[in-house]
Amino acid sequence: MKLKSLAKPIRRLASRLPIPGSTAGLAVAHDALSNFIANLNWANTDPTKYLYAGTRGISRGMSEAHRVWQTIPESLRAAGPEAVAKHLDGLDWSHVTPFGAGGSNDASNGIFERAGLNRARGARTMTAAEIRAAHRVLQGKAFSAALSATASRMFTGAVVAAAAGCVFAALEHGLEWQRGRIGRDEMLRRIARETGKSAGSGAAVSGLMVAAVLAFPPLIPLAAHLALPLAVMGFCATGHKVVRLGVGWYEVLRGTCASQAPSAFQLVPALPPPAKDQESIADQLSRLERVEPVGQHALP
Repeated sequence: MKLKSLAKPIRRLASRLPIPGSTAGLAVAHDALSNFIANLNWANTDPTKYLYAGTRGISRGMSEAHRVWQTIPESLRAAGPEAVAKHLDGLDWSHVTPFGAGGSNDASNGIFERAGLNRARGARTMTAAEIRAAHRVLQGKAFSAALSATASRMFTGAVVAAAAGCVFAALEHGLEWQRGRIGRDEMLRRIARETGKSAGSGAAVSGLMVAAVLAFPPLIPLAAHLALPLAVMGFCATGHKVVRLGVGWYEVLRGTCASQAPSAFQLVPALPPPAKDQESIADQLSRLERVEPVGQHALP
């Protein structure tokens, strides 16, 4: 009984949701999550920087290069190689135990740190406080990258959703105007309102999903698999709305054409017969044929 009582409010809420905007937001979020998965794949990364970072030209090997790459926070790596290069600019790979003091080039013996601090330290071993400070800098870089990625996807979601919402609102409320149910000004207000709602829903859906997975990167694969069926459901609901609007516009246009253009098979009314005191054209032609030409009997 409880489920049945909740079904009606849920249907009412779903009917009020800007479906095109939410669907666009899900599509943008799924695209972002797919890119995050690809960016977190070591096979898609250029290993050159990590092979030689802080080694003075000595290769540390591919496995250690992979571990150095993993020391970068996942949320920063998920944003892509361009974001990594941008946020690691000005940072050095600092040895915890200096190489000259017997430290190795292994990933366990280093961390990305501000270049000025690394070079000012010289051959001194990093303290625990310095290591914690370097971790805080990396986390700050990761947070900045996550904010940038979230804002970018929110903007994309808003633009795509606004375009889709505007088209659907114009079709839906334009149909109401054509049927005479609302005025022109009301139609324009509704289109503007629906476009804004659609843009807001697209930005909210895409932004929330991207922000959530960047805050908890292990959720990225799960969220990507979840976003796809939700987007498909949204496209199905949008398709149903397209069919319904198409039927409505067909009926309106068919009625308009039928009222403005005569049918091709409409019979043309015949001319009324001549009155009794009027001579028909056929009778006039027949009478003229019976009249002899002037001057015919004057010839010898």
